[in-house]
Amino acid sequence: MPVALHLYLVNTAELMRHGAAVGFSSIELDVHCLSYEERIAKVSRAARWLSANYVFAEAGLGPVHDWHTSSPDGNVANAAAQFAADFVVRTNIDALDVTVIDTAERTIGVSPEVAIIPRLRKHVRVPLVLQLNSPMTNQDLQRSIRAGIVKIHVGSTSEMTFRGALRRSLRSDRIVDPRFYQASVRTALTERASAVLEAISCGDPPRSSA
Repeated sequence: MPVALHLYLVNTAELMRHGAAVGFSSIELDVHCLSYEERIAKVSRAARWLSANYVFAEAGLGPVHDWHTSSPDGNVANAAAQFAADFVVRTNIDALDVTVIDTAERTIGVSPEVAIIPRLRKHVRVPLVLQLNSPMTNQDLQRSIRAGIVKIHVGSTSEMTFRGALRRSLRSDRIVDPRFYQASVRTALTERASAVLEAISCGDPPRSSA
């Protein structure tokens, strides 16, 4: 079956080139620690290289310390949309990760702040990507998809589920066979994956049997 491999948060040119060489079809660039202009310069160089090598380029907007100067009304959501549009146009990336948009005074988490997604969708002409993590509910995820998110990264929530299931199993001194640890982890991952897939499909949430 066709498989798409995504390499998440690459911060060096060496790793980016290695990922492309071994078969990753999309790569997300990590430039959050740089200034805004430095981010644009680095991402645009990487995006050109990735495009020339037929690899999908993703990046997140990251922290913006002077957001208040870009929006006359001082609205952080409007400023974020304007910065996002500028970032996409100047870097020529293929998709924008909008999981969290940071400012000097406020952090916009897209999961509860679903209202910002349509603004981003209106200003940004590339697919919007969301990183799924445990604080986000299935209802938040469904609202985000309906608002304009088209790609979901599930790596973080899978890692959290794995760690939680393994720690719960290791609390029992009676379990010494590692096959039981693995079974509990597989069960937890299967249940989490099923819940995420159901939420992504935007179906009705399951009813309780109370």
